[in-house]
Amino acid sequence: MINQDTNEILDNTNTLDNSNTSVPVDITNTAPICDVNNEAVVKTEVNDDATDKSNYSNIAQDTSEQTDDSTYAENETLDTTQDTTKQSYNRIFCYTGTGNCYAAAKQFSQHFDNMPVEFILQEMIDTPQTVTCDFCIITLPSYAFGVPLLVKRWLKATKFNVEYLTVAVLQGSNQRGTTAEIFKLLRKQGQKVAYSSGVDSVENYVHLFGHQKENKIISRTEAQRLDVEKLCRAYEARETNKPRMFRPFSRFVSVLFRGASHLFTKRYRILDTCNACQICRMVCPPNAITMIEKKGRTIPKFKGTRCDHCQACMQLCPKRAIKYFRIKPKSPRYLHKDVTLGELIKRK
Repeated sequence: MINQDTNEILDNTNTLDNSNTSVPVDITNTAPICDVNNEAVVKTEVNDDATDKSNYSNIAQDTSEQTDDSTYAENETLDTTQDTTKQSYNRIFCYTGTGNCYAAAKQFSQHFDNMPVEFILQEMIDTPQTVTCDFCIITLPSYAFGVPLLVKRWLKATKFNVEYLTVAVLQGSNQRGTTAEIFKLLRKQGQKVAYSSGVDSVENYVHLFGHQKENKIISRTEAQRLDVEKLCRAYEARETNKPRMFRPFSRFVSVLFRGASHLFTKRYRILDTCNACQICRMVCPPNAITMIEKKGRTIPKFKGTRCDHCQACMQLCPKRAIKYFRIKPKSPRYLHKDVTLGELIKRK
């Protein structure tokens, strides 16, 4: 059940105010599947009487993880007794924490006739999909020159049969081996990546790189818009390319980052200003946050084996009640200017 205090932070303004200690939000009528007008295809309303139903309950489970072409062909003629649903409409899959990738996904959607956008969530691994369509776009960030752990798990759990599949990797600095890694992951699933490219975006890993200056945010946001425009033209023309596959340094950094991720999670601190609104839990893509009772308070608890360090919890907390290394309550927070906090609510 959502804490009553959550409704007290609803407001018509949906942007972060870095001059204040609270973030007004509107989290009504949001869902992990939406169109560019933010009108939910599967709506989720936040209220005290809401039942905890998965937005992906209509997606049945297929737990097999075959990688060779012959097995993949067999999966295309699955018996109706198997618990699997194929989804045949074109769509955009998006992994996002603080809105960079979602802003790109919305721009793609607007260009391609309101193509539906679906968040990549832990729930999609719990109930895997078989994606069969003509055209599919995957938007994701580059984490330490690699694919976020949740996206990697999702790719392994999902079966693809897409005629033209493209990947847009948003990069704060350089995505390096991320496109090569996702190319290999999908190849193991029997799916070809037709086109992959990096997209310049605002660097939002603030505890390491710090909060970007306003002029840098403006220039990088415009660079992202222009890069997405170029990709739209490339996708329309059905252009193809292949990333440079030999990336030993990127592989080393990525593996090192993932190996230490559970240690990083232990550095999160919950301050006394936390009011248990649960927005941190609702925006977390890998569903790595649960609410627990501790010393008479309800506070979030982080599951290190799932946490991807997208830092949506810390960046979007209305009370700035999550501390991480040098990020303190008065430190600026980041949310992409074309995305509202309400749009990033991913579950009840």
